[in-house]
Amino acid sequence: MHHWNNPAEIMALLQGKWSISRTISTGGSFKGLAVFAPDNELLRYREDGCLQMENGSPCFQSWRTYIYEHRNQGFAVYFDETPLRLFQEVALSPSDLTGHAEHHCGQDIYKSVYTFMPDSTFSITHDVKGPRKNYRMHSVFTRSMG
Repeated sequence: MHHWNNPAEIMALLQGKWSISRTISTGGSFKGLAVFAPDNELLRYREDGCLQMENGSPCFQSWRTYIYEHRNQGFAVYFDETPLRLFQEVALSPSDLTGHAEHHCGQDIYKSVYTFMPDSTFSITHDVKGPRKNYRMHSVFTRSMG
């Protein structure tokens, strides 16, 4: 089991497979697998899983990709596009390995918290507010042995 010790180690420790459990305040949930794969100096992130809506409809396969890049005290997250487009820059507090970030999507604002916990899990919470969006998405990542 790997433990987060300081921001400089985060990128190396993220590499590999993670189980994701996500709740969405509007009533949905997601369970799946994320992989952080090295690609030169970057990490390619891909998640695949089952998105379940509260209305009881069958879950449907969902996926997304991002690119992570090391920064001095944390990392940057990019949309997986050419050219890369910045989603968020995350500077982690050395004392509790928590970082805050924002992203403006038109008039909607994503306020995010990335937390690396002593039990070797990490979480990402996005609070999204604006004229088109209003929800909280909370994801917990646990190391996958598969």
